[in-house]
Amino acid sequence: MKTYNSSDITSTIEHTDESKLDAPKTIARLEQISEERNAQRKAEDAEEDDDEDSIKIHSNTPIHLGALDVHDLSNPIKLNTTTLLGDVTSLA
Repeated sequence: MKTYNSSDITSTIEHTDESKLDAPKTIARLEQISEERNAQRKAEDAEEDDDEDSIKIHSNTPIHLGALDVHDLSNPIKLNTTTLLGDVTSLA
């Protein structure tokens, strides 16, 4: 059976101040921590889902797609009918 130390050492980011913290690592305590973290994750996920419902993608201002090299299908397409290859014979 594996055993663990019941105290942890905490320190600041600069490692200037260290202190011992009583942190029992019994099965019951670890399961309690797991359940608390699971409930916290579920609450955060539910909160994120609520935030997603209120995302506004764009305003009522029209978006000009021509500058983005995206074809705007609301305008009719104008084809250039000039022949680029003048004297080409089709062999098919």
